[in-house]
Amino acid sequence: FSTGSNISVGHSASLSSNHLYALDVLKKVDTKGSNIVLPLSYTIQSEVYRKAVVERYTQEYGDRVHFLFDYQDLDTYRKGFLNYKVAIYPCWRQEALANVSICFQLGVKVFLSKHNPCLEYYQDRGYYIYALEDIKSSDDLKPLTKEQQIKNKELYDNIYSERENLVIPNLTNYFSKYV
Repeated sequence: FSTGSNISVGHSASLSSNHLYALDVLKKVDTKGSNIVLPLSYTIQSEVYRKAVVERYTQEYGDRVHFLFDYQDLDTYRKGFLNYKVAIYPCWRQEALANVSICFQLGVKVFLSKHNPCLEYYQDRGYYIYALEDIKSSDDLKPLTKEQQIKNKELYDNIYSERENLVIPNLTNYFSKYV
C-alpha cells in the first residue's frame, strides 16, 4: 500500500479537471509536509488553461508543487501513486476512474467533487471516499488507516472478480463457436 505523503490533484490538463476549483479548497488548509503533484500531460485542450494552473499553483505552493508534463509508461505512472497519501479528482463528471481504481488498489485516499455522480456511487458501495468540498482542515488530508486501505482494496477486488466471472465465461462461450 501507499505510504507516501504527496497530494495529487487532477488527472489531465483538461478544463473539466477543475484544478483551480480544487485550489480554492486546498489553499484554505495546511498542506505543509506534502508536495502537490499535478499530472498535466494528458488532454491538453487549452495551453492558456494549463499555464494558468501552473502559475496559480506555483504562486500558492512554490517549490512544493510538481507538474507532470511528460507522458509516462503505465507502470511508472502507477508506481507514482505509491508516493501519494491523497488523490483529488475535482471533475464534475465521470472522469479519472482508472486513476480512482489505482487509488483503491494502492490505498490512496480519494476525494471527488460532490458534483461528480461517482462519489455517491462509491460511497453507496462502502468505499472510503470523500467529497472535496468537505476538506476543512489538514486532518481531512490524513491518509487512510490500514483498515480503510484494506477495505477499499477488498471492495475493488471483489467487484473486479465478479465482473471477470461474469464477462470472461460469457465471452468464452460466445467465441467458442468460432474456434
